[in-house]
Amino acid sequence: MGKVMIIYNAPGTFKYGLSSMKNYMSLHVLPMYGSTTIYEKYKVLLKDAKFQKGCINFKSKDEIPLKIVKDLIVDCSKIDLRAMRDEYKK
Repeated sequence: MGKVMIIYNAPGTFKYGLSSMKNYMSLHVLPMYGSTTIYEKYKVLLKDAKFQKGCINFKSKDEIPLKIVKDLIVDCSKIDLRAMRDEYKK
């Protein structure tokens, strides 16, 4: 992750972040990695962005349209990472 990030923490856990790297931006959307359905959907919709472990890298706004990012955040807002983590620990 970058040294300086815009971070959103849900109660008890990191959920989203936006960082600027030397040659690209990274959007960290952790709930997406807890849902294969959401991950696969947005990997297709954001075909010009680079999906990495835990983040989506992009160089321009054309690679990651705001409307699609809004829909991604709305879909991910339904995922409770804390509950998922607690269930995993059982």
